[in-house]
Amino acid sequence: HEVARLPTAFQPDGTLAVAEYTAGHEAGQLWVKNTMLDKTGKKIIDLDGKAKLADGNPPGRLLVSFGPVLPETPNYHVMHVDEDYQFAVVGVPDRNSCWILAREVPIAKDTLKTLQGIAKKAGFDVAKMEIAPWDKIPKAK
Repeated sequence: HEVARLPTAFQPDGTLAVAEYTAGHEAGQLWVKNTMLDKTGKKIIDLDGKAKLADGNPPGRLLVSFGPVLPETPNYHVMHVDEDYQFAVVGVPDRNSCWILAREVPIAKDTLKTLQGIAKKAGFDVAKMEIAPWDKIPKAK
């Protein structure tokens, strides 16, 4: 689940995004499916893409595309994953896009602050992050 993000051109009207990753046919390949609601909360937006683990160091570098061709250099960097794989911070090299992800939402405010601190230390402007309103979703009874 996307907990927070810097605004992006390819998600201008989306909120409450969920990313699903499944293994591809080739070693190190992943299929990516991002599903989100539009800002009205009435229309589902899907973005399908692919990713591949980049060779070499440092680890956590991905080649990601939502078009037909993967880039030649890593364009997504997994900067942090907690030891239980519950939270991650992912960004791009130019520092214009960053996502804080969680397996379960909503997350505690102090956890969000810690993850934003990791992004800030890496050079991202966390003051511009949009926080997904997961806490506003009615709980199932």
